[in-house]
Amino acid sequence: MAFYAVRQAAAVHSAHLLGAGRDERRAVGRQALLLGAALGTAAAGAFPLTAGPVVRLLGAGPGVAGAGPLFLRRVGPYLIPLGGYIALAGVFEGTPTSPYLARITLAGASPLSGTSPTGPSRAPGVPPARGRSRRRRGAAP
Repeated sequence: MAFYAVRQAAAVHSAHLLGAGRDERRAVGRQALLLGAALGTAAAGAFPLTAGPVVRLLGAGPGVAGAGPLFLRRVGPYLIPLGGYIALAGVFEGTPTSPYLARITLAGASPLSGTSPTGPSRAPGVPPARGRSRRRRGAAP
Protein backbone atom coordinates (compact mmCIF):
# COMPACT_ATOMS: atom_id res chain seq x y z
CA MET A 1 0.00 0.00 0.00
CA ALA A 2 2.97 2.30 0.42
CA PHE A 3 3.39 2.30 -3.37
CA TYR A 4 -0.10 3.73 -3.75
CA ALA A 5 0.56 6.37 -1.10
CA VAL A 6 3.57 7.55 -3.11
CA ARG A 7 1.43 7.44 -6.27
CA GLN A 8 -1.20 9.68 -4.70
CA ALA A 9 1.41 12.08 -3.35
CA ALA A 10 3.06 12.30 -6.78
CA ALA A 11 -0.31 12.96 -8.44
CA VAL A 12 -1.23 15.72 -6.02
CA HIS A 13 2.24 17.28 -6.07
CA SER A 14 2.45 17.19 -9.89
CA ALA A 15 -0.99 18.76 -10.28
CA HIS A 16 -0.16 21.44 -7.71
CA LEU A 17 3.12 22.36 -9.41
CA LEU A 18 1.56 22.38 -12.87
CA GLY A 19 -1.30 24.55 -11.60
CA ALA A 20 1.27 27.01 -10.25
CA GLY A 21 2.86 27.23 -13.68
CA ARG A 22 5.86 25.03 -12.91
CA ASP A 23 6.29 21.95 -15.09
CA GLU A 24 8.32 19.72 -12.80
CA ARG A 25 7.01 16.38 -14.09
CA ARG A 26 10.47 14.96 -14.77
CA ALA A 27 11.80 15.79 -11.31
CA VAL A 28 8.68 14.56 -9.51
CA GLY A 29 8.61 11.44 -11.68
CA ARG A 30 12.24 10.66 -10.92
CA GLN A 31 11.67 11.13 -7.18
CA ALA A 32 8.51 9.00 -7.23
CA LEU A 33 10.22 6.25 -9.23
CA LEU A 34 13.19 6.14 -6.87
CA LEU A 35 11.03 6.18 -3.74
CA GLY A 36 8.71 3.47 -5.11
CA ALA A 37 11.67 1.29 -6.06
CA ALA A 38 13.25 1.85 -2.64
CA LEU A 39 10.03 0.78 -0.93
CA GLY A 40 9.90 -2.28 -3.19
CA THR A 41 13.50 -3.10 -2.32
CA ALA A 42 12.72 -2.84 1.39
CA ALA A 43 9.71 -5.13 1.02
CA ALA A 44 11.69 -7.61 -1.10
CA GLY A 45 14.41 -7.61 1.55
CA ALA A 46 11.90 -8.22 4.32
CA PHE A 47 10.15 -11.14 2.61
CA PRO A 48 12.92 -13.73 3.08
CA LEU A 49 13.06 -12.89 6.78
CA THR A 50 9.35 -12.70 7.45
CA ALA A 51 7.76 -15.08 4.91
CA GLY A 52 7.54 -18.11 7.21
CA PRO A 53 6.12 -16.35 10.25
CA VAL A 54 3.64 -14.36 8.13
CA VAL A 55 2.27 -17.48 6.46
CA ARG A 56 1.93 -19.27 9.81
CA LEU A 57 0.39 -16.18 11.41
CA LEU A 58 -2.31 -16.19 8.73
CA GLY A 59 -3.27 -19.69 9.83
CA ALA A 60 -1.91 -21.68 6.92
CA GLY A 61 -1.92 -25.45 7.16
CA PRO A 62 1.31 -27.45 7.06
CA GLY A 63 1.28 -27.89 3.27
CA VAL A 64 0.74 -24.21 2.59
CA ALA A 65 3.14 -23.17 5.33
CA GLY A 66 5.88 -25.00 3.43
CA ALA A 67 5.06 -23.60 -0.02
CA GLY A 68 3.88 -20.13 1.01
CA PRO A 69 7.29 -18.77 2.02
CA LEU A 70 8.78 -20.02 -1.24
CA PHE A 71 6.16 -18.10 -3.19
CA LEU A 72 6.70 -14.94 -1.11
CA ARG A 73 10.44 -15.17 -1.64
CA ARG A 74 9.96 -15.54 -5.41
CA VAL A 75 7.53 -12.63 -5.65
CA GLY A 76 9.74 -10.28 -3.61
CA PRO A 77 12.04 -9.13 -6.44
CA TYR A 78 8.99 -8.21 -8.53
CA LEU A 79 8.09 -5.58 -5.95
CA ILE A 80 11.07 -3.43 -6.92
CA PRO A 81 9.94 -2.52 -10.46
CA LEU A 82 6.28 -2.75 -9.46
CA GLY A 83 6.76 -0.13 -6.73
CA GLY A 84 8.53 2.16 -9.17
CA TYR A 85 5.86 1.80 -11.85
CA ILE A 86 2.99 2.36 -9.45
CA ALA A 87 4.63 5.45 -7.95
CA LEU A 88 5.58 6.88 -11.35
CA ALA A 89 2.03 6.47 -12.61
CA GLY A 90 0.96 9.12 -10.10
CA VAL A 91 2.81 11.81 -12.05
CA PHE A 92 0.86 10.89 -15.17
CA GLU A 93 -2.35 10.69 -13.20
CA GLY A 94 -1.97 14.22 -11.83
CA THR A 95 -1.08 15.90 -15.12
CA PRO A 96 -2.68 16.01 -18.56
CA THR A 97 -0.47 13.16 -19.84
CA SER A 98 -2.96 10.35 -19.35
CA PRO A 99 -2.04 8.51 -22.60
CA TYR A 100 1.29 7.77 -20.96
CA LEU A 101 -0.49 6.30 -17.93
CA ALA A 102 -1.77 3.36 -19.99
CA ARG A 103 1.68 2.77 -21.45
CA ILE A 104 3.44 2.87 -18.09
CA THR A 105 0.84 0.51 -16.64
CA LEU A 106 1.31 -1.97 -19.49
CA ALA A 107 5.08 -1.70 -19.33
CA GLY A 108 5.05 -2.30 -15.60
CA ALA A 109 2.43 -5.02 -15.45
CA SER A 110 3.31 -7.21 -18.41
CA PRO A 111 6.58 -8.63 -17.07
CA LEU A 112 4.91 -9.14 -13.70
CA SER A 113 1.87 -10.96 -15.03
CA GLY A 114 1.16 -14.65 -14.64
CA THR A 115 2.15 -15.25 -18.26
CA SER A 116 5.78 -14.41 -17.63
CA PRO A 117 7.97 -17.54 -17.88
CA THR A 118 9.98 -16.41 -14.87
CA GLY A 119 7.12 -14.79 -12.99
CA PRO A 120 5.91 -15.61 -9.52
CA SER A 121 3.17 -17.86 -10.93
CA ARG A 122 5.88 -20.35 -11.90
CA ALA A 123 6.64 -21.11 -8.25
CA PRO A 124 6.13 -24.78 -7.39
CA GLY A 125 2.50 -25.51 -6.63
CA VAL A 126 1.06 -22.30 -8.09
CA PRO A 127 0.09 -23.63 -11.57
CA PRO A 128 -1.66 -26.73 -10.14
CA ALA A 129 -3.47 -24.60 -7.55
CA ARG A 130 -4.56 -22.19 -10.25
CA GLY A 131 -5.90 -25.09 -12.33
CA ARG A 132 -7.86 -26.53 -9.39
CA SER A 133 -9.31 -23.10 -8.68
CA ARG A 134 -10.45 -22.71 -12.28
CA ARG A 135 -12.06 -26.16 -12.26
CA ARG A 136 -13.91 -25.36 -9.03
CA ARG A 137 -15.19 -22.08 -10.37
CA GLY A 138 -16.39 -23.84 -13.52
CA ALA A 139 -18.24 -26.41 -11.43
CA ALA A 140 -19.81 -23.79 -9.15
CA PRO A 141 -23.22 -22.38 -10.13
